[in-house]
This record gives sequence, C-alpha cells and structure tokens, in this order.
Amino acid sequence: KQNGKSISTKGFGSTVYVSGIDGLKEFDHGPSSGWMYKVNGTPPNIGAGAYKVKAGDTVIWYYVNIEQ
Repeated sequence: KQNGKSISTKGFGSTVYVSGIDGLKEFDHGPSSGWMYKVNGTPPNIGAGAYKVKAGDTVIWYYVNIEQ
C-alpha cells in the first residue's frame, strides 16, 4: 500500500509494471485500458520501474482506455 492505495504490479526491478491501483486493473475497460504515469506533467518514455524519481518530482498516475 502506498498513501492508502493498494497497488498490483508485475515484474520486478526495472521491469516493474503497475497493473492495478485500488482494484482498478489493466484491461478492466477493454483491451487497450490500463495505468500510465506522468512525472512533472510529462509521460516518461520508460517504464515506471526504470524511472528514478528525484526530490521535488510530482508523479501522477492515470487510467486510460484507448479506443481503436
């Protein structure tokens, strides 16, 4: 738990992927739905497990459902 939220992950180390937050999981709303994150307003082009958060960074997690 982080900040009172339950988090589900897959992988380990730099390959960690956040698959669920507070019971809402990837694919719950279709095959292209899941969790993404932004650091200081910009989505990094590396996975969350590989990103090194620095002091003062603001990390926002958000759920997407990309319709194809």
